Amino acid sequence: RGGYTQDPLLEAARELAQQHEHISTSFLQRRLHIGYPRAARIMEQLEEEMAKEGGEGEEE
Repeated sequence: RGGYTQDPLLEAARELAQQHEHISTSFLQRRLHIGYPRAARIMEQLEEEMAKEGGEGEEE
């Protein structure tokens, strides 16, 4: 996927992910005061970023 533009709240979601061990779509909804579809898109973007970061470290 990845054809969508980066959400302006993505940085805030990154900070929440760093502060909390486990986050979920509903957690983002509550903390960022947004609806489910937007929270789900942000979660998807975070998961894609984490997958890319994890893949880079394995090559060494």
